[in-house]
Amino acid sequence: MSGFMEWFDANIKTSYYLKKLFELDWRVAAAIALLALTGFFLIRGGRAGWNGRAIAYAAMCMAVSFVLSSIRLYRMPAGGSVVLCSILPLVAFSLYLGVLRAEVLCVAYGFLQLAQGAWIVHPAQAALDYIVAYAVLSLGGLAQYAKIPKKWKLPAALAFTGILRWAVHVLSGMIFFASYAPDGQSPFVYSAVYNMFLFPEVVLSIIIALIPGAGRLFAPLENLGLELGAEKR
Repeated sequence: MSGFMEWFDANIKTSYYLKKLFELDWRVAAAIALLALTGFFLIRGGRAGWNGRAIAYAAMCMAVSFVLSSIRLYRMPAGGSVVLCSILPLVAFSLYLGVLRAEVLCVAYGFLQLAQGAWIVHPAQAALDYIVAYAVLSLGGLAQYAKIPKKWKLPAALAFTGILRWAVHVLSGMIFFASYAPDGQSPFVYSAVYNMFLFPEVVLSIIIALIPGAGRLFAPLENLGLELGAEKR
């Protein structure tokens, strides 16, 4: 691990371009983010293929996820909370309606979370912790192609995206919150352990997904995904 940290410090943390990114004025960073977001929705949203029902279901999933995210089971001392299954509607949407549509939904949801009093120390950290970390939930749609029984696809998608989201937060912690690590402890170890608080939500979501009959909750999403066709997944 020490070898990895030396490489990280030499090639990532001290990168000329990363330093320049960190030095950006927040207004410049906000303007760049707005332009990037507009282009993202125009390009990705247009490619995904939407209809009225898909938009309605996306709005419903976002609303349910947001409500669930407000149910905090435990608040972490340095930011973050254990919440009640807020990722479940987003990952279910990605599984049944595909990565492209879910990517638009998850990025929009990340901006919604960002607007609700986020812990921000730098624009790049905000992008990692609130945009990229939620965007990776859209990759749950890849589980649709896994050669496993149907009942295991949603749990597999939840586990896969939960690990990806954890990895994004670990990277953010290594870069922006290394000073919080106790003396002598690797920033990677500190960030990896601290962000384990994400996994109780993943486990609870998997348990709910495995409850007999729970699939009926997501049947409308599955049916709509079949109607829209697999070619735009």
